[in-house]
Amino acid sequence: MVERVVEYGSLSDWKMLNTLYGKEEIKNQVVAIRNLDEVTCSFLCVVFELKKEDFRCYTYKQSTPDFWKS
Repeated sequence: MVERVVEYGSLSDWKMLNTLYGKEEIKNQVVAIRNLDEVTCSFLCVVFELKKEDFRCYTYKQSTPDFWKS
């Protein structure tokens, strides 16, 4: 549920998520998400005061070579 709200949710969805889980639990879950787009990752860095390197999606992307790039 957290992953879908992070990627596709509105502001009211964010408020409901914060009420249900709390900021620390949301932070723990978003850090473990495997795939996030750059904009969402940057937004979450600002909201939770994190670095991109703290996210699993960032480290996973760095360790997986791109198919089309040589």
